[in-house]
Amino acid sequence: MCQLKSLESLSLVQCEKLSSLGGLGALASLKDITICYCPKLADSEPPMFDFTDEVQRAEISLSIDRTTLLKVQSLRNLVPFIRELKISYSSEPEMFVGEDRELLWCFKSLKYLSISWCGGLNSLPTELHRLTSLQKLSIHSCWKIHFLPENGLPAPLTELDFRDCNEEFTRQLEKYKLQKNL
Repeated sequence: MCQLKSLESLSLVQCEKLSSLGGLGALASLKDITICYCPKLADSEPPMFDFTDEVQRAEISLSIDRTTLLKVQSLRNLVPFIRELKISYSSEPEMFVGEDRELLWCFKSLKYLSISWCGGLNSLPTELHRLTSLQKLSIHSCWKIHFLPENGLPAPLTELDFRDCNEEFTRQLEKYKLQKNL
């Protein structure tokens, strides 16, 4: 029986043997989740969340080091309730591609997206414009990104923060900020 029902923050960092998030669903008060450098964590586990009213009202913040973690069923089930998504130190050249492309459409509550220190990332997700609740986008130290997505950035965006990016990309972001009065 789980004794941590009121736990609000969980950080799993450098758990090299961690292969499942089993039992995470019992933590109904969880609001802040960090999962980084857990290479064996895979998508082979059964769903863990039943989405009680408590979980549905939660303002969940998720920090990850690779978007492929969202294939883990326990995390994938949280996607509609995530308010903040922070992706840092990812070595992925692309994010939300292939079958994961449509996953962006499921971030119904996402207000803040941060992508930082993703030195291998070649582009922003092409479906980024589909984040219809996104208000703040922060991009830091992603040197290989050269262009904005073809379909642009989300319309409701009210804040755009960027630094230490490719020179051409920085110019595009500055132009976008001016055009949108951000």
